[in-house]
Formats: sequence, structure tokens, C-alpha cells
Amino acid sequence: MCRLMGLVSRTPTTLPDVLGERWASFVDLSRHHSDGWGLAWLDAGNSLRILRETGPAWSSPVFQQAVMTPARAWLLHFRWATPGMPVTMANTHPFEWPERQLAFAHNGTVSPAAALTELTADRFKTRRQGTTDSEQYFWAWASAEATTPGQGFARLLRRFRRAPFTYSGLNTLVLSAGGLEILSAYNPQAPFAQADPSYYHLHAQQSPDRFVVASSHWEVPGDWTLLAPPQVVRVGSDLTVTATRL
Repeated sequence: MCRLMGLVSRTPTTLPDVLGERWASFVDLSRHHSDGWGLAWLDAGNSLRILRETGPAWSSPVFQQAVMTPARAWLLHFRWATPGMPVTMANTHPFEWPERQLAFAHNGTVSPAAALTELTADRFKTRRQGTTDSEQYFWAWASAEATTPGQGFARLLRRFRRAPFTYSGLNTLVLSAGGLEILSAYNPQAPFAQADPSYYHLHAQQSPDRFVVASSHWEVPGDWTLLAPPQVVRVGSDLTVTATRL
């Protein structure tokens, strides 16, 4: 299980600047979600940059330095590895689709692996580097998205709702030069959600100058809004926001 944060801003900024005094509260989540961290952002030339480590973010000088880089769009992931999944760089989010200059980060689990492979186009099957269901989900999404741009999540969710699939959470952030795409979707009957009903909640704040979204369990400001599942929210680089119920 993991924690997510994403940002689109009208002008270059940093995540600490946006969250202010609450930034420390979010970073503190990496003391438990400590099996790696990943950042993706758009540099001054609007090119995608990705940085990852396998240790916890809270104690990483590399992380502390990287988040002080001003950028117009950000994606952040803290990993809490599923039991049995190795803590390796290949298993650390975000995953990259180089041709699309796109980064993908996920919170949750989806199975079975064999069925995910069946949803993956042949040209993507050889790109898998790690062992996580999240990466398999990524390439299954890429396969759907390549066929029907903008409809990848809708197609997959329809399929995941049928046997043989089971999932706890499908919350996903996708960052590209076009902006940020957010999927808010989880199974409220999954054991983890039953034990902690708010764990998979995503909250967002929209203003004229920025849009920011984040997972739960930190000092979420009172003016942030719950992204009620299941829905896809697309935030354009111009801060145009569209939400679609699934």
C-alpha cells in the first residue's frame, strides 16, 4: 500500500511551498510507507523527470533536495510494499512510458497476475522490469490507453469488476506534459478498507493557480474535497478540470 500526491500549478512551485506547515505531516507518512519513494516532475522544457530511491523519503537527503526544485507539475509516491514483494528499484514507483513522456503511480492491489498479463499488449509484455502487480496494472492500462486514448481507466475498471479479478485499491496518478490524470477507485469490501475505511480516500484542493491531490492519513486541510470513487479527474496543464464518474 502506498501514499500519493500530485500537483499542477500555473507557475513553477514546490510541494513544500504549496503545503506549507503541513508538508512535514505528509512526509512523516514515509516513516511507515518506507519501502521506497519516487518523484516525477516536468522540467523547464516541459520534459518528464523521474527520481526514485528504495529507502524512506523522510531520511533521504536526495529527496529533500529534489522537492525544492520548482516545477509546474509534480507526482509523488511513498511505497509500503505488499508482503512478499521485494524492495528493489524496479518495484519502486513511478513507472514510465517513455514514448508518451508519462509517469504512473498506484496505491492498492489487483490480481490475479495471469489475468493482468492477458490484458497487456504483446509489445508491452517485455517491458516489465519488476515483480509487482502495480507494474502489471500499469502496462495493462497502457495497452488500453494506446487503443482508446483517454478511456484506459474506464475500460480496465469495467473489466476488473468481473471475475477472475479482485482488487483492494486502484487509486492512480498519471503525470504527463498534458497535465495530471487521477483515478479514485477502491473496493470498500476489501479487508484493508474494512479495517480502515478512509485509507484509500483521495482529497483535492482547487484554486485559480493550482490543483493538488493527496492520499489520506496526514493533516488534510479542512477545505480539501473528497474525490468520491469511482471517478477519473483530468487536470490539464492549463488547470482545466474535468471529472467523469465510472
